[in-house]
Amino acid sequence: MAIIGLSRAKEENMSNTLTKPIEVLQVAESVVSCEGGLGRLGHPKVYLHMQGPLGQVARQVTCPYCSRMFVLTGEPAHQGH
Repeated sequence: MAIIGLSRAKEENMSNTLTKPIEVLQVAESVVSCEGGLGRLGHPKVYLHMQGPLGQVARQVTCPYCSRMFVLTGEPAHQGH
């Protein structure tokens, strides 16, 4: 399958992304960072906050770049100042 307007390398990268299983990481903190896990081939470092409606702590968050899922185990560590 060819996607019009994309280079062959970009097309192959998209194909690998679509078939790659989602990575799930268990974490103990409600704020996590993600860089894609591929070193130079990853993505910009982003900080993800597990926050639900009305400021409640959510149990998971997904990276918008690589779809890596972070799942909170137990109670989150205190995030005070």
